[in-house]
Amino acid sequence: MKWLCQHLGHTQKVHAIHYRATSGMIERIEISKLMLMQETNSVSKFAGKNLRDIQFEDILGDSDTTNDSNDLVDTNDESNDHVDALDATSENPIVSVLDNDFGRRSTNKVTRVQWSKDEEQELREYLSDYIGKKCPGMKACKYAIEQSKKNGGKIQYRKWDTIKKKVVRMNPL
Repeated sequence: MKWLCQHLGHTQKVHAIHYRATSGMIERIEISKLMLMQETNSVSKFAGKNLRDIQFEDILGDSDTTNDSNDLVDTNDESNDHVDALDATSENPIVSVLDNDFGRRSTNKVTRVQWSKDEEQELREYLSDYIGKKCPGMKACKYAIEQSKKNGGKIQYRKWDTIKKKVVRMNPL
């Protein structure tokens, strides 16, 4: 390590600060500790201590004494499946806490509907001034939707911004 630092032209302290990236697992463990301390109202007990020095057992053991009437986890309640993840007596509570995928969000599925020839013809009828020339505004698109409603057309079921995007991409005849 010393040779590497000399080769790169900096000290070992600089190497430790800038080149060693904290792994995702360590970050998740530390965030889990912070969240547990917050939920058990034991933040003041660990004030001034390094997160790496605090054990999950210390946090979870403290939760029984701090929360008298508002217990965080009722161990007698069978509906709490998350007790196993927070149980201080389990073999490795850190692994069970990290099994949850905290960073991923579910993506909303978008259903795309292809434009029919009738809808395109209707757009050409109501928004002919804009096709191939300029982008229609919200007022123009909503006016086209209102006209479609009056005449029983099909673009009344589309959103105004979808209509706008379609008109911008349409080629003039």
